Amino acid sequence: MQRFIKVNSLLLLLGVFLFSCDTTSTSTVEKSATNIGNSANSVNVVQNQTTTINEAEIKFLGEIIGELDGTTITTFEYSVENKKATPGPVPNNFTLQWLECVGQPIAAFPELHDLSQIDDVFKIQWSQAIPAPPSNENPRFYSITFLGNVPVGTVTTSLIRPGTTTSTGSIAGPVCPTVLPELTFSGSIYIDANEDNIKQPEEYGLENIEVRLYSLNGGDETFIDSVITEEDGEFSLTVNSSGGDFRIKVPANKVDNTYYQAIPVTFLDFTNVTEDVEDIHFAYVLNTEQIIADLLSGEIQKNTRSTQYWAFQLQHAGINRAQVLRNPNVDYTRDQMNELLTLIENTLPNVPEPFKFGPNKIQDALRILRGQKYGDSEVSELMKQLLTAELNVMSNKGAFTIDGDEIILNDPFNRAILIFGEAIACNALGTCPVNGPLKSLATVNGTYAPGVLSFATVSSGTQTLSAFNGTGGIGSR
Repeated sequence: MQRFIKVNSLLLLLGVFLFSCDTTSTSTVEKSATNIGNSANSVNVVQNQTTTINEAEIKFLGEIIGELDGTTITTFEYSVENKKATPGPVPNNFTLQWLECVGQPIAAFPELHDLSQIDDVFKIQWSQAIPAPPSNENPRFYSITFLGNVPVGTVTTSLIRPGTTTSTGSIAGPVCPTVLPELTFSGSIYIDANEDNIKQPEEYGLENIEVRLYSLNGGDETFIDSVITEEDGEFSLTVNSSGGDFRIKVPANKVDNTYYQAIPVTFLDFTNVTEDVEDIHFAYVLNTEQIIADLLSGEIQKNTRSTQYWAFQLQHAGINRAQVLRNPNVDYTRDQMNELLTLIENTLPNVPEPFKFGPNKIQDALRILRGQKYGDSEVSELMKQLLTAELNVMSNKGAFTIDGDEIILNDPFNRAILIFGEAIACNALGTCPVNGPLKSLATVNGTYAPGVLSFATVSSGTQTLSAFNGTGGIGSR
C-alpha cells in the first residue's frame, strides 16, 4: 500500500478523473468507459466474462486501451453482484491477483483498501460490502488502470463472506506481455578485392554503413531496425520474433560517390526463419578504372606523397635528431617514423602480413620501397605502392574534400584503398589467413609465380595504389 501511495500525483489525478462517478443516473462502468473514451481515444474492448464465487457473480466487463498525454494506459472493469438474499452475511472483500511483470496500478475505483505483494504476485483488495438484492448498490462496480498496453489473460480472483471460507476462482484480467524469442542476423559488408563475391578472411570490412532489417509479408516489407557497421564491417541485428520471413538491405553505392558499389545484390531475403542467421556478407567492389582516371585527372583531390618521398624519409630518419632538424627535406624523426610503421602493422588486425616489419622497422620498410625485399616482380611493385599508401594514410594524407577553408579527409575512401590493397597483397605473398578459400601464389627460387590469384588483379591493385600515391623524385612533395 505504501508503494502505491507514492505513484506520480499526475497519474493519481488521472484515476480520480477516470473513476469519479454519479451512480444515480448511470452506471460506474458506463461513466468510466465514457471518460476514458473522451480523454484517451479508446481503441479496444474485450468481451464480457463471468464467474460465480460464494453466491456472487463476478463479471469482467472489458479492457479499455487508451492514451493520455502520449502514454498508453489500460483499464480493466468489473462488476460484482450478490445473488444471495438476506438474511446472512454479505460479501465484503473482492480481490484480484497478477504477476509483478504487469506493474503496479496507477489508479483504481473505488479507492484501494490494500495492495500487497508476495514474491512476484500482486494482490489488490477492495473492502466494500455488497448488499443483497434488490439494493440499487447491487451490483457494485470496480476498475483498475495500468501504464502500457497490458494484455488480457486469466487471473485469480476471490470473494469473502464473513464467517465463511474464502473462495477463489478465475476471471479475465491483466497478464504479462508475451515475451518472444530473439532472432539475430549477423554478417558484414566488405571489400571484395578479387571480385568473386565470396568473403575471404583477409577481405576486411567497411565501417559506418547502414544495414536495415525488414519483415516480409508477401511482397510487402515492414522496417524493423537498422545498425551501422563496426570498424571491421561487422553488423548484428536482433528482432523479437517467433519466426517468419525477413529482408536485409544495404546501400547500393558508397562512399558518397560511385567508387565502389554492392555486387551482385543490395538485399537478401530469408524465409521461414526460426533461428539465428549468420555469415550474411555483402560484397563491395572497387571501380578501379574510374578511381584511377579520377585520381590522375584531379577529380579526386589528394595530398599524398610518392614512393620516392617516403624512401627518402625512411633513409634520413636514421640520423640523429639535430641533423634531422637542420635538413629542410626531412619531415620525420626516427621515433616518429617508427610510430607510423607501428600503426601500419596494426591497420588490419586479421591480416598477418602485410605488414609485419622486423626488429629494425625502418630498414625493413626501406628495403620494400627500394624493391629489394621481393625481387624483380610485379608483386614487388605492388608492395612498394601499398606501403606508400599505408604511410600516406597513417600520416593523415590521402583523398580529401574542401568545405570552405577546411580540408576534410575522405576517411572511408582512403580506408577502402588500403583494405583493397592488403587483401591482394597477402594473397600474392601467401600470408592470408589459412581458412581463406583462395590459394596463394607459389614461390620458385625466391621469386613469385602465378597461382590462383590472377596477376591482372595484382596489376590493377598496383595501378590503383600508384594513382593514389602520385609520382615524384627523391624528397619530392
